[in-house]
Amino acid sequence: RRDAAIKLAMDQCRQTGRKFEDTTWPPMPGRATGSHQPCVYNSGAPGPGMPVVTQWLRPEEMAGADRPVMFRNDYSVEGIIQGAGFDNRWFISTANIVSANRGQLDRVFFGEVDPTWVTYGFFVCKFYHDDPQSDDDWQVVLVDDRIPCIRDSEGRPMPAFGRNPDPSVYWAMIVEKAYAKIHGCYQALEYGLMDYALRDLTGAATMKMLWKDKHVQEKLVSGELWDDLIK
Repeated sequence: RRDAAIKLAMDQCRQTGRKFEDTTWPPMPGRATGSHQPCVYNSGAPGPGMPVVTQWLRPEEMAGADRPVMFRNDYSVEGIIQGAGFDNRWFISTANIVSANRGQLDRVFFGEVDPTWVTYGFFVCKFYHDDPQSDDDWQVVLVDDRIPCIRDSEGRPMPAFGRNPDPSVYWAMIVEKAYAKIHGCYQALEYGLMDYALRDLTGAATMKMLWKDKHVQEKLVSGELWDDLIK
């Protein structure tokens, strides 16, 4: 499925001579300009207090993106800033946790981001999805690098939702877009649970511990709890 997604994207790029455009998400060409945004909002229009998206831009078209790059370097990543007026901290927090392990984050992109993907403006991600009728529990998602944008206080375009502190770095926007795509729209990510997001981004089983539990407190005092957490 990964190879089929890459072939689909590259075939389109060869035919058009341009960067890849996912014609299904959003289902509008170019900057996808318009007030009706079904890939952003459940009803196609923003609710009270939500960011108002009217166009989708590529990283090089956004304000402050001086020579945009997926990652600043090969060994570390920055955190993610949550978009204003939109509460998906459960996903943002999880992505921050996963990004602390660069190798784990790379696995969302099948091990390492291919420079060809960056050049042609597409990315292939994978998320865990339990499928009782299949031995393969990974869902493959193809996205382009067009990101829903709003205007800042000076009228300049900026990402509407999650973003990296460095405006030239955009891996967080791609991961969030791919995750929003499999959920139907960005607004579908407004509420959720971190343990589910951790499972989806890593494929690993999660476990909840009650902070007030006596056994947990004993492990905290002894230092054993930290050893368990970093395993």
